[in-house]
Amino acid sequence: MGPDKGEIILYRPEDGQTRLDMHLRDETVWRTQAQMVARFQRTKQTISALQKELMDRGEAMDIFGNERNEGLPGIPGAIVETVDGQDLYPCAEEKAAHLLYFVIKDHPFTDGNKRVGSFLFLYFLQINGLPDEVRFDNKALVTLALLTVASDLKQKDLRIRLIMNLLADSGEGS
Repeated sequence: MGPDKGEIILYRPEDGQTRLDMHLRDETVWRTQAQMVARFQRTKQTISALQKELMDRGEAMDIFGNERNEGLPGIPGAIVETVDGQDLYPCAEEKAAHLLYFVIKDHPFTDGNKRVGSFLFLYFLQINGLPDEVRFDNKALVTLALLTVASDLKQKDLRIRLIMNLLADSGEGS
Protein backbone atom coordinates (compact mmCIF):
# COMPACT_ATOMS: atom_id res chain seq x y z
CA MET A 1 0.00 0.00 0.00
CA GLY A 2 1.18 3.48 -0.84
CA PRO A 3 1.18 6.62 1.30
CA ASP A 4 -2.44 7.29 0.31
CA LYS A 5 -3.44 4.11 2.21
CA GLY A 6 -3.90 2.20 -1.09
CA GLU A 7 -6.81 0.04 -2.08
CA ILE A 8 -8.51 -3.03 -0.71
CA ILE A 9 -9.97 -5.07 -3.53
CA LEU A 10 -11.47 -8.55 -3.31
CA TYR A 11 -12.96 -9.79 -6.55
CA ARG A 12 -15.52 -12.45 -7.29
CA PRO A 13 -14.41 -13.98 -10.56
CA GLU A 14 -16.31 -16.65 -12.45
CA ASP A 15 -15.13 -19.30 -9.99
CA GLY A 16 -17.42 -17.71 -7.36
CA GLN A 17 -14.77 -16.33 -5.01
CA THR A 18 -15.68 -13.31 -2.89
CA ARG A 19 -14.72 -9.76 -3.83
CA LEU A 20 -14.81 -6.33 -2.24
CA ASP A 21 -13.66 -3.17 -3.99
CA MET A 22 -12.90 -0.33 -1.61
CA HIS A 23 -10.56 2.61 -2.08
CA LEU A 24 -8.90 4.42 0.81
CA ARG A 25 -7.42 7.88 0.28
CA ASP A 26 -6.56 10.50 2.87
CA GLU A 27 -8.02 8.20 5.56
CA THR A 28 -11.41 8.17 3.80
CA VAL A 29 -13.37 5.35 2.15
CA TRP A 30 -14.28 6.31 -1.41
CA ARG A 31 -16.33 4.92 -4.25
CA THR A 32 -15.43 5.88 -7.76
CA GLN A 33 -17.89 7.88 -9.79
CA ALA A 34 -18.32 4.87 -12.10
CA GLN A 35 -19.20 2.71 -9.08
CA MET A 36 -21.76 5.29 -7.96
CA VAL A 37 -23.28 5.43 -11.46
CA ALA A 38 -23.55 1.63 -11.57
CA ARG A 39 -24.80 1.25 -8.00
CA PHE A 40 -27.50 3.92 -8.10
CA GLN A 41 -28.30 3.58 -11.82
CA ARG A 42 -27.94 7.31 -12.43
CA THR A 43 -26.03 9.24 -15.06
CA LYS A 44 -22.52 10.51 -14.47
CA GLN A 45 -23.90 14.06 -14.65
CA THR A 46 -26.42 13.32 -11.88
CA ILE A 47 -23.74 11.84 -9.62
CA SER A 48 -21.43 14.81 -10.34
CA ALA A 49 -24.19 17.29 -9.50
CA LEU A 50 -24.95 15.48 -6.23
CA GLN A 51 -21.26 15.34 -5.35
CA LYS A 52 -20.86 19.07 -6.02
CA GLU A 53 -23.96 19.93 -4.00
CA LEU A 54 -22.80 17.85 -1.02
CA MET A 55 -19.32 19.33 -1.15
CA ASP A 56 -20.70 22.87 -1.41
CA ARG A 57 -22.77 22.23 1.71
CA GLY A 58 -19.81 20.61 3.47
CA GLU A 59 -21.69 17.32 3.82
CA ALA A 60 -19.75 15.05 1.47
CA MET A 61 -17.34 13.88 4.17
CA ASP A 62 -20.20 12.94 6.48
CA ILE A 63 -21.09 10.08 4.15
CA PHE A 64 -17.83 8.29 4.85
CA GLY A 65 -15.68 7.83 7.93
CA ASN A 66 -12.14 8.93 8.61
CA GLU A 67 -9.86 6.02 9.35
CA ARG A 68 -8.73 5.98 13.00
CA ASN A 69 -5.94 3.43 12.81
CA GLU A 70 -4.59 0.78 10.49
CA GLY A 71 -7.38 -1.65 11.40
CA LEU A 72 -9.53 -1.32 8.30
CA PRO A 73 -7.21 -3.07 5.81
CA GLY A 74 -7.17 -6.16 8.04
CA ILE A 75 -10.94 -6.59 8.05
CA PRO A 76 -11.40 -7.74 4.43
CA GLY A 77 -8.46 -10.10 4.95
CA ALA A 78 -10.13 -11.52 8.04
CA ILE A 79 -13.36 -12.36 6.22
CA VAL A 80 -11.53 -14.32 3.49
CA GLU A 81 -9.14 -16.06 5.88
CA THR A 82 -8.48 -19.73 5.30
CA VAL A 83 -7.52 -22.57 7.61
CA ASP A 84 -5.84 -25.60 6.02
CA GLY A 85 -6.93 -24.32 2.61
CA GLN A 86 -10.60 -24.01 3.60
CA ASP A 87 -12.44 -20.71 3.97
CA LEU A 88 -12.96 -19.88 7.63
CA TYR A 89 -16.28 -18.30 6.62
CA PRO A 90 -17.42 -20.48 3.71
CA CYS A 91 -20.37 -18.55 2.25
CA ALA A 92 -20.86 -14.94 1.16
CA GLU A 93 -23.59 -14.43 3.77
CA GLU A 94 -21.26 -15.44 6.59
CA LYS A 95 -18.50 -13.22 5.20
CA ALA A 96 -20.98 -10.31 5.03
CA ALA A 97 -22.10 -10.93 8.62
CA HIS A 98 -18.50 -10.89 9.83
CA LEU A 99 -17.71 -7.79 7.76
CA LEU A 100 -20.55 -5.89 9.47
CA TYR A 101 -19.54 -7.17 12.89
CA PHE A 102 -15.81 -6.45 12.48
CA VAL A 103 -16.26 -2.91 11.16
CA ILE A 104 -18.66 -2.01 13.95
CA LYS A 105 -16.80 -3.72 16.80
CA ASP A 106 -13.19 -3.08 15.72
CA HIS A 107 -14.00 0.62 15.35
CA PRO A 108 -11.50 1.45 12.55
CA PHE A 109 -12.98 4.95 12.02
CA THR A 110 -13.05 7.98 14.28
CA ASP A 111 -16.78 8.26 13.65
CA GLY A 112 -19.37 6.54 11.51
CA ASN A 113 -18.43 2.90 12.16
CA LYS A 114 -22.06 1.75 12.18
CA ARG A 115 -22.81 3.74 9.03
CA VAL A 116 -19.70 2.59 7.14
CA GLY A 117 -20.11 -0.97 8.40
CA SER A 118 -23.73 -1.04 7.25
CA PHE A 119 -22.77 0.44 3.88
CA LEU A 120 -19.98 -2.11 3.37
CA PHE A 121 -22.31 -4.92 4.48
CA LEU A 122 -24.96 -3.97 1.90
CA TYR A 123 -22.33 -3.30 -0.75
CA PHE A 124 -20.71 -6.68 -0.09
CA LEU A 125 -24.11 -8.36 -0.45
CA GLN A 126 -24.70 -6.48 -3.71
CA ILE A 127 -21.37 -7.29 -5.36
CA ASN A 128 -21.79 -10.93 -4.44
CA GLY A 129 -25.21 -11.13 -6.11
CA LEU A 130 -27.21 -11.34 -2.90
CA PRO A 131 -29.41 -8.19 -2.98
CA ASP A 132 -31.74 -9.92 -5.42
CA GLU A 133 -32.38 -12.43 -2.66
CA VAL A 134 -31.81 -10.29 0.44
CA ARG A 135 -33.85 -7.27 1.47
CA PHE A 136 -33.22 -5.11 4.52
CA ASP A 137 -35.26 -2.05 5.33
CA ASN A 138 -33.52 0.88 6.99
CA LYS A 139 -35.02 0.20 10.43
CA ALA A 140 -33.85 -3.42 10.43
CA LEU A 141 -30.33 -2.42 9.42
CA VAL A 142 -30.13 0.34 12.06
CA THR A 143 -31.42 -2.07 14.71
CA LEU A 144 -28.89 -4.68 13.66
CA ALA A 145 -26.04 -2.15 13.83
CA LEU A 146 -27.15 -0.91 17.26
CA LEU A 147 -27.48 -4.45 18.61
CA THR A 148 -24.00 -5.22 17.34
CA VAL A 149 -22.37 -2.13 18.86
CA ALA A 150 -24.10 -2.73 22.21
CA SER A 151 -23.18 -6.40 22.39
CA ASP A 152 -20.47 -7.85 24.58
CA LEU A 153 -17.52 -9.34 22.67
CA LYS A 154 -18.43 -12.72 24.20
CA GLN A 155 -21.68 -12.53 22.20
CA LYS A 156 -19.94 -12.42 18.79
CA ASP A 157 -21.12 -15.86 17.69
CA LEU A 158 -24.68 -15.02 18.77
CA ARG A 159 -24.64 -11.74 16.77
CA ILE A 160 -23.24 -13.51 13.70
CA ARG A 161 -25.99 -16.16 13.94
CA LEU A 162 -28.58 -13.39 14.27
CA ILE A 163 -27.29 -11.65 11.13
CA MET A 164 -27.17 -14.98 9.27
CA ASN A 165 -30.75 -15.79 10.33
CA LEU A 166 -31.94 -12.36 9.20
CA LEU A 167 -30.23 -12.86 5.85
CA ALA A 168 -31.87 -16.27 5.47
CA ASP A 169 -35.31 -14.97 6.50
CA SER A 170 -34.95 -11.94 4.26
CA GLY A 171 -34.09 -14.09 1.25
CA GLU A 172 -37.15 -16.29 1.76
CA GLY A 173 -39.51 -13.32 1.81
CA SER A 174 -38.56 -12.02 -1.66
